[in-house]
Amino acid sequence: MRSLVTNTTSLKEKLSSPSLWICRDRPDWRAYAWNNSNKVLYGPVSSRRLGLSLGINLFPTGKVCSFNCIYCDLDVKLDASGYAQLMPTEQLLNRLDREFHSYLKAGGETPDSITFAGNGEPTLHPGFAEMVKIAKRLRDQYFPETPLNLFTDGVHLVQEGVIQCLDDFSRVFLKVDGGSMATVEIVNGSDAWMATMQAVKVGQSLRNVAASTIVISGASGNAEDILGEGYSQLLHILRPLEIYLYTLDYPTVRSDISPVSLDFLMECAYSVATRIESPVIALWRHHRHPTLEGRNFHE
Repeated sequence: MRSLVTNTTSLKEKLSSPSLWICRDRPDWRAYAWNNSNKVLYGPVSSRRLGLSLGINLFPTGKVCSFNCIYCDLDVKLDASGYAQLMPTEQLLNRLDREFHSYLKAGGETPDSITFAGNGEPTLHPGFAEMVKIAKRLRDQYFPETPLNLFTDGVHLVQEGVIQCLDDFSRVFLKVDGGSMATVEIVNGSDAWMATMQAVKVGQSLRNVAASTIVISGASGNAEDILGEGYSQLLHILRPLEIYLYTLDYPTVRSDISPVSLDFLMECAYSVATRIESPVIALWRHHRHPTLEGRNFHE
């Protein structure tokens, strides 16, 4: 079933205040990356930003990532080290082609997005550019109206072969999870602060970049940091097309973080909207993963 996403803000209101997008459907959690870690093509899943999203995973052998985010859903079922053995590019290309055609043969729905995400940081794979090329070819042939999108921490955007294919994406969703070294290195791992600042500087040159920010509470959360000037300063440098704020909806191995309430998420959204010209969009899911039931909200 196609994701039902409701935008509760009128066009006039968007000019001066944040939007709230509510995802009202009950997700089929079996389709998400952490339950399909050995697939190159997974889903489609209900995406808060993108609707019905067909995912591309370049690391079907395990998690490979340059960050070590404390809220990562993949750590529930995968080795959290982030250094799985890479599958050769040619094998990945063959797998994507085969799994794509299997999806079509099974009568798969036309997705709203074909999304590079999966088990870690997509741009870390040396065959990233080739995978984008074949994904674009398959998209053009079977779902010509469906955009390609990328979720990234931005660390490797300047690598040869990566920067050249970023124009093929409708949006490059860049992770910006805080505005201070102390917070970012708690939330995203050691050395993530310098990497984030470098990614923001690269991102400001992209025509299609959007900021993606989780807001979480708890002993290791970043909720208060998002209200600070440091976060706004990073966004001023980035100049994203949109700023997406969301909270914890997926399973996590950490017990020291929790979702924030809708009221607090909107407080953050209004705070950012008063300081940044880019549109601010708060994302809310009615049905979060069952493992989060009972977690206290930050009010």
